Amino acid sequence: MLQLLLGQDPGLLSQLAASLFSQGAFMAYSRGMETQADYLGVETMYRAGYDPRGMLSFLKKLDSMHRSSPGSVAQFFSSHPLTATRIQEVQLDIAKLPPKTFLAETGEIKTIQSRL
Repeated sequence: MLQLLLGQDPGLLSQLAASLFSQGAFMAYSRGMETQADYLGVETMYRAGYDPRGMLSFLKKLDSMHRSSPGSVAQFFSSHPLTATRIQEVQLDIAKLPPKTFLAETGEIKTIQSRL
């Protein structure tokens, strides 16, 4: 099909294929970095005394705003993982954390807010 569109120039065809696959590989790397950022966000919230389930709430709102399901080609070139995948990964990350009482549950947050 591509030969019909591009003619018989194999050099142009190979350049196009190389460009497409290198772009896709870069996007996969970028998605991995985004997954790592989500993990660090969960860990930072937890250590700071904030309930990391707030991140799940945010991602679910984001997911409801962008209900479109991209095809495999769109996903291949996306720089971010699908929001549904991010939600699943964050849930798994949170499940690995030991139980903890968070600021909002202790009432300490209200004391801090009143001082501000």
